Amino acid sequence: MTRLIIARNVPHRTRIGILHFDLKIRLCDYCGSQVVKGRLSRGYRTCSPECNQKYWARVKELDRLSGKRSPTFWPLYREECLKRDNYECRECGAEDQLGRFPLEVHHITPLYRGGTNQLENLITLCHKCHMAQHATRPPVLDPAQKTVEEWV
Repeated sequence: MTRLIIARNVPHRTRIGILHFDLKIRLCDYCGSQVVKGRLSRGYRTCSPECNQKYWARVKELDRLSGKRSPTFWPLYREECLKRDNYECRECGAEDQLGRFPLEVHHITPLYRGGTNQLENLITLCHKCHMAQHATRPPVLDPAQKTVEEWV
């Protein structure tokens, strides 16, 4: 904060000047307005619940598009995919019955080939069908992610 000091009726040696003070002002990570002290003390980075919701939706979408191997929000993406597919395998229709047929979420286009964690790129499969999907994919030979066909 900057405070202007104006001297009146003081000796000529007193200066008129500006004093600087360190004041911690936090700006909203979404809209840029000031975050009030009460929200700051609770650890919020946004000025309102609406900005908070929009901020985390943006963070989640950037995380989803990043193609990271272990994204921060993977449990949420997995649950969205399982819900969309009614908790059953899209290949054989097996349902998760008390853990007997654990369902897995498969990337249609693998992350190493430029796939993302978007819902359109995810599919629910049982373990058996998931392993069958990976068995049909050409093996990767090196860290540069070239397949057998690309080497030949």
